[in-house]
Amino acid sequence: MGAGRWTTAILIFAALASFGPAAAAAEPLRVFAAASLTNVLNDLEERRLELASPERKAEVLYSFAGTGVLARQIEHGAPANLFISADDLWMDYAIDQDLVLPESRVVLTRNRLVVVAPLASAATLALTDTSSWFAALDGRALAMADPAYVPAGRYAKQALEANSVWPSVKPKILGTENVRLALVAVERGEANLGVVYATDAAISQKVRTLTEIPTEDHAPITYPMAVVKGHDNESVRLLMAYLTSETAKSVLRAHGFSID
Repeated sequence: MGAGRWTTAILIFAALASFGPAAAAAEPLRVFAAASLTNVLNDLEERRLELASPERKAEVLYSFAGTGVLARQIEHGAPANLFISADDLWMDYAIDQDLVLPESRVVLTRNRLVVVAPLASAATLALTDTSSWFAALDGRALAMADPAYVPAGRYAKQALEANSVWPSVKPKILGTENVRLALVAVERGEANLGVVYATDAAISQKVRTLTEIPTEDHAPITYPMAVVKGHDNESVRLLMAYLTSETAKSVLRAHGFSID
């Protein structure tokens, strides 16, 4: 074969190779999401892979943690395509810091707060009665997410203030990095009470719910999501469309979340 034909053959091979599996492999989508969404988003991902057409089956990697931790990580350059916050304040922060695309912001779902105790506990609780809280705590800790950084903790503090018990129970608080760790503290008996999301309490076999906190006692518990600036593409938009679809809404409801 002459030199010209060899050159032509190499060019054709290179062109074909550019459409091969290695070149076609897309970067995975990275989603930074509030810890309280762990179970439902994992469930939704399993269903997405079953239902989505092949061209939409982009690999999705989830990172779950306290919302404030995730926002700070994105701020410091951690690669993420989608940010799902557990409150509006951290999403507002992300927008103010030019971390996400404001026009992509939508509310994924909503939640409620409950007070839980270890499953074996015989405690009862009256929300507005300080003596009832102390009796239920019995000298032990009250677990809740750290209100300085974590939305669940901020909501919990608002509720305790609304019921006029915050100054009294504050010394007993065991603050955690995220709401799931507050639940774990009650499960392990490290705390006699915990303020957690209703959806977290529902998945535990080791705690029981003493009371649900009225929604008017705290700011609305919302989960806004938005595309991270510089990481926008068709795949992340398709993922957002799926997460806001009727299919996804039914799964969210099944996990105890509410939809407007």
